[in-house]
Amino acid sequence: MTRPAKAPLLEALDRLRPLLLDGAMGSQLLSSGFDLRRDFRGLAGSVDVLNLSRPEQVQAVHESYLDAGARVLRTNTFLSSPPYLAERGLARDARALWRAAVRAGREALEAWCGPQDPGFLLADIGPPAWKGAAEASATALERAVAEQAAALAEAGVDGLLLETVTDSAWLAAALRGLHAGAPGLPALVSAAVDAQGRLPRQGDLESVGRLAAEAGVELLALNCTPAAAAARALLPRLGAAFPGRLGLWPAAGDASGERLDPAAFAAALAPALAEPRLSLIGACCGSRPAHVLALARCLGRAPEEAEPSEEPLEEGEPGSEPEP
Repeated sequence: MTRPAKAPLLEALDRLRPLLLDGAMGSQLLSSGFDLRRDFRGLAGSVDVLNLSRPEQVQAVHESYLDAGARVLRTNTFLSSPPYLAERGLARDARALWRAAVRAGREALEAWCGPQDPGFLLADIGPPAWKGAAEASATALERAVAEQAAALAEAGVDGLLLETVTDSAWLAAALRGLHAGAPGLPALVSAAVDAQGRLPRQGDLESVGRLAAEAGVELLALNCTPAAAAARALLPRLGAAFPGRLGLWPAAGDASGERLDPAAFAAALAPALAEPRLSLIGACCGSRPAHVLALARCLGRAPEEAEPSEEPLEEGEPGSEPEP
């Protein structure tokens, strides 16, 4: 019996480990001076709406990370669950928004990557953020993820990412949703834990690792955690809890909340490079293309003449929301 071919994303994760992931999307977009009424449709901080109103700017952020050396992008869909979009009056626009997000990522990859330098696009699905989500049934949580995953898969992504997991109960439902909505695509998970490895709502690294292994998740990662703690203490613990590929894209800050400059960020993550199962590394909240470029330099993959701006981000529109 012929074994099915390994998905291109998984083949690259194994052959080129670690692949370089992008950085923050939301803060990059919020710093761009968009008009609240015209571009955000009056929905302050809703960066996912920009997939429809300013797709060229979403693509430009993707390209800034590719220019810095990233070869794995996340769609601008972190806060695009069906209930959340419905709550904001965007239910009829949901599929168009998801398709536009995938198109922005795909067009960026087509412009920058090729057969000898492949790039990949992950469908980014964040935790439930709509009102009443904490009381939602497991069936409702599963259905929301399944609908979003199916649409993003149909639009043309290479893998599905459940990002910033804060609750093991949601993870269990979301994993069922992924398998129901897009069973043929690789599933990846990243968890946001504190310095003790605890999820903000319910669970810890060990419960996440167990659920991910039982569901056949292809890669388990840490994100949003302070960089030094994630690289030194938590990544080994994650590896003990999960037998497969590992990933790391922490916040660009330290335990005190102070932002790390790109060189300090890369230095904080350097110990993680000794982990043989580390397959994907990048950046999360507060990061810029310069942080990804610093990681590319650590890996010996910095593009020639790549010099992303080191200028600090300006404050964006008020009411910004969680971002990957």
